[in-house]
Parts: sequence; structure tokens; C-alpha cells
Amino acid sequence: ADDPHAGAQAGKAPAERFAVQLCQAGGAGGSQRHGAQPQAVQRGGAAPMIHVTLKDNALWARGHSGSGPRGQDILCAAVSILMEATAAALERQDRLLLGYFGNGFCSLITDGDSEILEVARQGVLLLEQHYGDYVKVKDLRTRRDSHA
Repeated sequence: ADDPHAGAQAGKAPAERFAVQLCQAGGAGGSQRHGAQPQAVQRGGAAPMIHVTLKDNALWARGHSGSGPRGQDILCAAVSILMEATAAALERQDRLLLGYFGNGFCSLITDGDSEILEVARQGVLLLEQHYGDYVKVKDLRTRRDSHA
């Protein structure tokens, strides 16, 4: 009952129910389904960045890349669609335990390691490789941390 969108989302298709929120504005009352992207926020002089954390059975992403104008940020779109597609594929196989998208944060937790999750991991690692100024990945499986 804490999620004001829970009832509205129950009848939707998996991909629609897990519509991506990573770089979209969310109000204090919860996640917003399809809103405009927030202005890049800089805290303590740090540049905007998408931070992704990888684990055997989970994938988390938070932040905003700041790589493009509001509403036209292709890196936010890339991470967002990767997370959305992963959530939909995991749910289709009944492997998704938690899929949360809201307020600049995404969380996917599965019932164990999977090839679908590995594809998403490789996708964010490639984004970091090509766009490291905007995307940083912390891999808890290998203790690799580019967040530092």
C-alpha cells in the first residue's frame, strides 16, 4: 500500500510495469512513470555520473550522466533501456524477485545468477569502457571498483 502506483501497475505488461525511471524526475511521493529528466545536480563539485553496482544476483544503477541536454541524454537512455529490457526478460522467465525504478534509482534482484543478468552486466561495462566520464561500474563479484 506504500506504492501509489502499485494498483495501476498490476494489470500492465512486464515492460510497461517496469518502465525505466533512472534519469527521470520523481516527486517526493514516489516514482514517476514518464516525466522529464531532471537538471544535472552537482554535489560537492562532483560531475553528474551514473553509478552501477553489479552482484551475482543483482544490478543497481543510480544517478544521471549529464552527457546531454535535458530530455536528450543518450547515455541515460542507454542505461535505462538496458535495465528495462533486463527486468522484462527476467520477469518473463519468472526470475525477477525485485524490480524497482524510481527517483533516479533502479534495482533488479533475481533468484540467482542468470545469462540475462550477465548480458546487462556486459552492457554497462561496455558503456563504462566507452563513456567512462559518465558511467562508473562497481563489480562486487570481482572487487573491481571504478567508482573510486
